[in-house]
Amino acid sequence: MGQVASGFVALVIGTQTALVSWVMGSQLAAVVEYWFPERVPEDDEEIVPFLKSHHLAYIGLPLLGILFIGFSILVWQDDGRNRDEVWIATLLAPVGALGRWQLARLNKRGGWFFWGTYAANMLAISIDVVVESVIVAEETANLVLLAIPTGIAGCLSTVSTFVNEIQSLQEHAGIKEAAEEIFEAEEEHEKKVPVAIK
Repeated sequence: MGQVASGFVALVIGTQTALVSWVMGSQLAAVVEYWFPERVPEDDEEIVPFLKSHHLAYIGLPLLGILFIGFSILVWQDDGRNRDEVWIATLLAPVGALGRWQLARLNKRGGWFFWGTYAANMLAISIDVVVESVIVAEETANLVLLAIPTGIAGCLSTVSTFVNEIQSLQEHAGIKEAAEEIFEAEEEHEKKVPVAIK
């Protein structure tokens, strides 16, 4: 029972910490927006969004290549096995982040249910289960296999997206509506179930 209570307390504290960090991030974004207001383009000027411009290709891809080479060198040169797992996980993290980004498109199609987040979390859990069941005795294989859940699955299942969706449900009164539906269904069920005669 002590482990269940400890797990529940950890869940509550972890969720609250994530929610508080989201609120603080929102406040920080408001301050940054106040200090650096969005520039209004002149009539003959067109502002191209960063992701649709070639800046991403010119800056992002070489930077990603440099980081990949740097982390590869760190894995190769570093003798500490614990740090090697971190370096390999860091190399694999972009795969998980890109996977979550692609799966996030499903969130818009499901109405109130976030299918993209659900799929990403289920995929992350599946990766974790497969890797844990395949871990072998050889040390290098263990190192790479242990880094896969941390890198790929860790970036697939992010707390930040979970917190953002909780806030989104609160803004759209989704939690209230879901609770009302549950209670209404329970009341209807009680009306239909005959009371046993004593």
